[in-house]
Amino acid sequence: MCTIIEFNILEFSKDALVGLRISDGQVRVGFTDRLSVLPVRSLSGNCLLEWGNKMDSKLPRTGFCKKESILMGKWSWLCPEPVEIVANRGFSNGTWFQIREGIKGVKVVGRDGKEHVYLLTEPSTHYFKTMTGAVRMPVLIGQVI
Repeated sequence: MCTIIEFNILEFSKDALVGLRISDGQVRVGFTDRLSVLPVRSLSGNCLLEWGNKMDSKLPRTGFCKKESILMGKWSWLCPEPVEIVANRGFSNGTWFQIREGIKGVKVVGRDGKEHVYLLTEPSTHYFKTMTGAVRMPVLIGQVI
């Protein structure tokens, strides 16, 4: 599982980054952070959306979505939309790993009309599991670890 991501500060306006951890031109966001948002790439530009759900009882209380669950239609009641999460590094179980193009995610809308994004996961490859000890890994765009 990937619990922290990093992305380039130049991808977003300074106003959008208020309250986030910034170091050496990189923004670091963790799922357990008080302000937990993910950078999403869209046709209208990049935006920051709330990472998963910590409060809205109608949405799954997690920050992650199994790829298999999407394929089996378990999230269809939420009308999930595929999105690209902007990231150049991820963190899982004490290990950082490079991300070339980004991570696949799904966007859903809560009952209050607020958009949330969930990081899409799949079973870990042998290498990723050996490297991190994690049984699940993010679904990366154009890359397999």
